[in-house]
Amino acid sequence: MPVSDTNYSRIAKNTVFLFFRMILTMGIGLYTSRVLLNALGVEDYGIYNIVGGFVAMFAIVSGALTSAISRFITFELGRGDSEAIHKTFQCSVTVMVGISAIVIIIGETIGLWLLYNKLVIPEARLDAAFWVFQFAIATFVLNLLSTPYNACIISHEKMQAFAYISIFEAVSKLLICFAIIHSPFDRLVFYAVLLCLVGIIIRVIYVIYSKKNFTECRGHMIFDKKIVKSIFHRMEFHRLFGVDIKRSGGHNPPQSVRRTGSQRRKCHRSKSQRHSLRICQLFHHGRQSADNQELCQRQLSRA
Repeated sequence: MPVSDTNYSRIAKNTVFLFFRMILTMGIGLYTSRVLLNALGVEDYGIYNIVGGFVAMFAIVSGALTSAISRFITFELGRGDSEAIHKTFQCSVTVMVGISAIVIIIGETIGLWLLYNKLVIPEARLDAAFWVFQFAIATFVLNLLSTPYNACIISHEKMQAFAYISIFEAVSKLLICFAIIHSPFDRLVFYAVLLCLVGIIIRVIYVIYSKKNFTECRGHMIFDKKIVKSIFHRMEFHRLFGVDIKRSGGHNPPQSVRRTGSQRRKCHRSKSQRHSLRICQLFHHGRQSADNQELCQRQLSRA
């Protein structure tokens, strides 16, 4: 089979697997929310969301790093440099360990201060909220440590494994919701414990699969300042704030960004006039072309 046909076949298979994953996880997620609300009750459900929401804010880091790590591993795969792939992956693991330590420090200081001083939680449920917060941090740290392996699977285009693991995680969370209904313990704390357990299982699955199939995932952590700096340069935090500016080569913004204020206004005005002229021509489509052009130019000059 030609190389192009093989690539098209791989793209089609990956698309099908990702679409299948998206449909199943969305459906399971919607149903899980309903079952969880019935199992925990309104008060505990609200406590879990507000306590876990603080930890979930750090998911910004996870998403941005997955994109950056995947980009560099894919680039080195294209070059065929196995040593560079290994160094990039092991540096990314080191970065995630460092960020995990920062998250734990922030959570155990600022997070606990917010929990006891700022969040409005019934006094009888403060102990339960404390343990939910601890297990939420542990679950998030496990997800962070799985990020390099997740990025490696995506870079190697093993979407079948990625889809299966994601579906397993979604189904496990649904089963947890049914399990806590019959729990003899505090349902809120028990739910947080089981979620942490699922996080451990997912982490183990990612590590075993990656180390079995990808040689760069074997070995020990290393630290390369240049690689770490490049990874952070590629973290796409700017998209969260609606700014679509990418670094050119990791350092300088593109030429279009370096325009002066008057140049940007002039360019914008020129584009607006062209769009307005086109709209006007379409609106007066029934007129003769010469009359149409003259009428539209006259209306633009008035504007």
